[in-house]
Amino acid sequence: MQTIPVKKYSPRYVAEDNAFWQRHITAFSVSGMKRNAYCKMHDVNYDRFCYWIKRLTDGTAKKIKRRVAASLPSVPLLPVQLKPRSVPDEVTPLCTVNFKNGSVLHIHQERALAVLLERWN
Repeated sequence: MQTIPVKKYSPRYVAEDNAFWQRHITAFSVSGMKRNAYCKMHDVNYDRFCYWIKRLTDGTAKKIKRRVAASLPSVPLLPVQLKPRSVPDEVTPLCTVNFKNGSVLHIHQERALAVLLERWN
């Protein structure tokens, strides 16, 4: 008589049920991050994450993101004019803003900082 080996799941995967993945998919959809960045930040397996997005959302992840984005208040953008770098590298900015998507904004002028603070408050 031949015995069939029983596949043992690691304890980590046992806790990964529908609710676990639904929470991550919802958090991801409002984070504004790319899938791979979200997975790295939350220590989630990228391939499993993509599988569960397809399984639970039936391909409607973009619709969820659009719906969430539409529900957020719109923020007017400030006009930006890019100029060649004229400040020496050793000048320290007044403020540095790090965004969730990895972008960095260095602010060197007091007026620009005041305008941003006024808009963000």
